[in-house]
Amino acid sequence: MHRSFYIILAIAIGTLCGKAQSYKLFSSDHYLSSSLIKHMFQDSDGMIWVSTEDGLNRYDGVKFTIYKNIPGDSTSIASNFVNTVFEDAGGRRFVGTNSGVQLYYPDSNSFGHLLNTTDGAPYNGAISNFVQRRNGDIWCMGNDIMILRDNDGALTLEPIPVRSSTPLRLIGDGIEDYEGNMWIARGKHGVTRIDPDGNAVDYIDNARPHITNTMIDGDGHIFFAGQNAGLYTYDRTNDRIRSIVTTPPSTT
Repeated sequence: MHRSFYIILAIAIGTLCGKAQSYKLFSSDHYLSSSLIKHMFQDSDGMIWVSTEDGLNRYDGVKFTIYKNIPGDSTSIASNFVNTVFEDAGGRRFVGTNSGVQLYYPDSNSFGHLLNTTDGAPYNGAISNFVQRRNGDIWCMGNDIMILRDNDGALTLEPIPVRSSTPLRLIGDGIEDYEGNMWIARGKHGVTRIDPDGNAVDYIDNARPHITNTMIDGDGHIFFAGQNAGLYTYDRTNDRIRSIVTTPPSTT
């Protein structure tokens, strides 16, 4: 089925260029490289990054710059299928694509090489989400669960050992709760919680809704949403994930 998505960005122009807030429609017919949007992110410089299935788009408040792979150019983005952009606490920008992880360098407007695994080989798995934990560790999740290692500026990716009854792959999203547990959305496989000791527990195993997103509010309540799956929350008292049922207002 043909998918055609349009996106209205409510952009705070005051942040970017000192003007009042305004609204504008952007689509693949005008400005964007693709209407198949994967992720949106605003960095500490105010730039808005739109990751799509056919290129990365950066909006500076005036115009879009489109980044695509250029064969033979090692400073270009590695893959046109871009899943996410992330900025860590130190201001470094990471790009997760279907071909791995790269750093983006604002000063040269270029991308670094694909990060290697600790054995020296480039990591070519898809990365869909980054999470910087409270202890500073950065988890890179997608085809696998990897941790970013920084050895005097030399960045590598290392698999995270997790004790699980099933392989933890094809991860769409993740968060850390206030107790140090990691909650990861696994699409049709539901949700998995990884405790601080690396033990994994699966939830929503029977109904198996397609969970794609996770979030936590300021009070520590955890929520999950997905495609045709509705909204779920974690019930701490009974250690289960339950559906949130809303009742439409009465018309009588």
